[in-house]
Amino acid sequence: MYNLILLTAGAFIGLTYIINKVLSRGSYRASTFTFTISCVNTIFSIPLLFTNMYITKSPLLWLIIVLSAFIFGLSSYFSFKAYKLSDATTVSLLHKLDIVITAIIGIIFLHEQYSPTSYLGLALIVTSNIVLILEGRRLKIDKEIIYILLMALTSALAAIIDKVVLKDFSAFTYVFINNLLISVMFAIPKGTFKEAVNLFRENKLLVVSTSALNVGAWGAFLFVLQHTDVSKTYPIYTSLSIIVPVVLGIFVLRETNKLWQKILGSIIGVIGIIMLMSP
Repeated sequence: MYNLILLTAGAFIGLTYIINKVLSRGSYRASTFTFTISCVNTIFSIPLLFTNMYITKSPLLWLIIVLSAFIFGLSSYFSFKAYKLSDATTVSLLHKLDIVITAIIGIIFLHEQYSPTSYLGLALIVTSNIVLILEGRRLKIDKEIIYILLMALTSALAAIIDKVVLKDFSAFTYVFINNLLISVMFAIPKGTFKEAVNLFRENKLLVVSTSALNVGAWGAFLFVLQHTDVSKTYPIYTSLSIIVPVVLGIFVLRETNKLWQKILGSIIGVIGIIMLMSP
């Protein structure tokens, strides 16, 4: 049952890559996109606040929660910086490096167990990233790639921290708290609120759609994460979030540059993820 929930959530996240790419075509700042979507996420997650509600009483854990929100907010910020420079297909494929980062941290610091097949799966995911950034015989790492790598690093760190938080916090309540904290943090830049109102007015359907998908997917992911190992849960969660944006990016957004590299990279990446799911 957990795998089915994670695969569905992953498909939802895959759709958000496409929606966010379309949103990013506007002239707004990356911080404004992050603030606006976090605010709408917070509204959508109000019902989750009271679902199996349990909040930690540990002051230290609350500090960790604030840290996680800040890091996850940075991941969203870097994603919109990347979307403005790159296409949805490239962002979704290179972002999968967060699987490798999450697994390594989970294995080293949380003592989670991996099989030889799973290690090979990690190697294939890294290979799929290399295929995508090859220019001839050399690796091309420009500004857009750096933003995607920062996005991957911060989202992986947030996933690891969330695993610690969920030992003494309701997964559903945490969805609301996390989005609320991100909203507060990204409200600080001058002019953000005015820009956010304009952004929402111009893109109501896109903003509401990406927020609904985000909240549903992340709530499902955290629910499963509370009962499973992060190094196994996260790869399954992200598997369909490779396939969906690649297919829709190519056929809907017409992102056909480096086509063979995107197709080959996605195939290698999916095989790697499947190997990670093996016992």
